[in-house]
Amino acid sequence: MTLRPLLLSIQSEVVYGHVGNGAARFALQRLGFEVLALPTVLFSNHPGHGRLKGRAIAGGELRGLLDGLDGLGILRHCGAVLSGYLGAPAHAALVRDAVMRGTTRLFTTGTPAARNTAFARSLCMATADASTPECV
Repeated sequence: MTLRPLLLSIQSEVVYGHVGNGAARFALQRLGFEVLALPTVLFSNHPGHGRLKGRAIAGGELRGLLDGLDGLGILRHCGAVLSGYLGAPAHAALVRDAVMRGTTRLFTTGTPAARNTAFARSLCMATADASTPECV
């Protein structure tokens, strides 16, 4: 049995709609990846639809989830980390740590952190192997 390549997707999760992990997961699975979806925020819907409810996942909680994966030995088998919307500046350091813990490449596709803080942008961009224009 051939194992599917692992990809860690660190981005938003919404209940209604298909953005962030909700959009990436299905497409990447269809391409043959096993997707580990780590949510940076949990919102009722995309902020563009208004009447938003939800919150950013606390940095410590997100780190605990990442540590749990690392404790199982999973991160060392990840071929890539895909980062999208990061709900808090602390999430940028977590993305960097996820890349450093495995033999992975980083691809950024969304807003690097809440309100594009310079620290978060520089941290992600210094680590990224590829990025979409909105991240630079």
